[in-house]
Amino acid sequence: MLVVEGASEAALFPEASTILENDLGVDAYMHLDFAGVSLFTADSETAIPKYGPVFKALNKTAFALYDKPNKAHTAEAVAKLDQYVAHWQSPTKGIEVLLVSETTSAVHHRFLAAASARDDYPSQCDAYDDVPDDDATARKLAIAVLKARKGDAHGYTALFIRQCQSADELPATIKKVLLEIDAAMKPPPPQPEDDDDLFGAKL
Repeated sequence: MLVVEGASEAALFPEASTILENDLGVDAYMHLDFAGVSLFTADSETAIPKYGPVFKALNKTAFALYDKPNKAHTAEAVAKLDQYVAHWQSPTKGIEVLLVSETTSAVHHRFLAAASARDDYPSQCDAYDDVPDDDATARKLAIAVLKARKGDAHGYTALFIRQCQSADELPATIKKVLLEIDAAMKPPPPQPEDDDDLFGAKL
């Protein structure tokens, strides 16, 4: 179980997992679906700690990614977070800023080109074709578009991740979370059998 703050985060992780699987190969990385890892939406950053003890009590292998908090977690919240197998705090406030700050300008431009072709492109945002063709403007517009279409109804975070053409282009935090979950879910390597097991007591 991967517990995230909202629908925007839940929508992007399967897409990022697919890119890792395609790029690294199934022998090196197992997709979340095949690893049996489901996404659970806590609906808010502050709600994430409380699910640590819940999933542990249910004997579920649970992980959590949460937003950079407005103020430090209380000791009680930290204790609850420690009930997860592993948990990660975003280095930024807001998933939109995280995605854009940890990807290249090429990804931002691809995303805006793909988003601007959609019927549900947010009308309150500048049209991509009308803005200056520079990286700083594309970065600012990409964040604005992602925030305007926050949530899973439009799937804009998933669309953003699909513009990453390799594992190297994925946001570093998202990639780190997925690789560490993959490592935690893999069974331990088989241990070599002791001579006693193979042949009985040593002579």
